[in-house]
Amino acid sequence: MWKNNLKISTRLLLGFGCMVALMVIMTTVSTMLSTRANVQFHVVTDELMPKMDLLHITKEQIFATELALTHVVLDFNPENAKRQQAVVEAGRAKITQAFDELSRRVTHEKGRALLQDTLKARAEYAGHLGELFAKAQAGDIDTARRVLIEQMPGHRATYFGSLDRLIDFQSELTQQAKEASAAAIDEIRIDSLLVLAFTITAAVVTAYLLMRSINGPCAMQWS
Repeated sequence: MWKNNLKISTRLLLGFGCMVALMVIMTTVSTMLSTRANVQFHVVTDELMPKMDLLHITKEQIFATELALTHVVLDFNPENAKRQQAVVEAGRAKITQAFDELSRRVTHEKGRALLQDTLKARAEYAGHLGELFAKAQAGDIDTARRVLIEQMPGHRATYFGSLDRLIDFQSELTQQAKEASAAAIDEIRIDSLLVLAFTITAAVVTAYLLMRSINGPCAMQWS
């Protein structure tokens, strides 16, 4: 056969070439698997977690607004109403900034729909909030109290409900991405072991064939 006519140096070169090719294949497969896991990891850390942080910051600011409203309920004095309105307006500016950032970050179709529902509910809630402070500062305590007690609870519930649905949806996406990342890491372990086993087997077979192809002619020459 043609391989019997090859020099020993050529056979050694072919054997080492096969080993290098196996190492390159193993490295390439490992790199591809690692890249896939890295992509899933960055989906969680760079895309989903910042959205969750923004949503929770928004909810904290809303609670601060509710606390300011509680102070207004306890004291409808125009000066107190003005002071609490300053607190509310500062919080609303942060909430607006957070929603603007979410509008840029949220790309999922359902997520954007939930965000629009939340913004709409917020606009209605903010309208009654402005009316309440206007009446309180004007000294129209009865109307301010009526707005707070009769009109705002429904809009507050709608606003909070839509925000909670958006948070729940983003939490679901985050959990799915975490599971996908964990699955990718598990797949890396399994595939790496399979590639390693294949590489070792191929290396052993190559070494055996190489040794046999060298030892055979040598033995014949010696005899």
